[in-house]
Amino acid sequence: METNGRAKKDRVQRSEADWKSILADYDRSAQTRAAFCRKTGVPASTFQLWERKLRGRGRQSAFVEMTPTVQPASRWVVEFEFADGTTARVRG
Repeated sequence: METNGRAKKDRVQRSEADWKSILADYDRSAQTRAAFCRKTGVPASTFQLWERKLRGRGRQSAFVEMTPTVQPASRWVVEFEFADGTTARVRG
């Protein structure tokens, strides 16, 4: 079948298990994503979609819930103290 003068490519349907195997092969390959996709014939955009979908599972949010503390004597409006001891302050 032709579309706009080009032969329509046959689409390969892969299962989630297939994509897990492809990602494992990529990890072992030591190639760039682009080189791996060219070599295996996997569309880079589809590879990236499945990589985000499968590797994004089980990750915790990067956001941390914060409970403000009231310090009426402080001249700072907002003060953040990070786990590494760094402090960020914003004046009012």
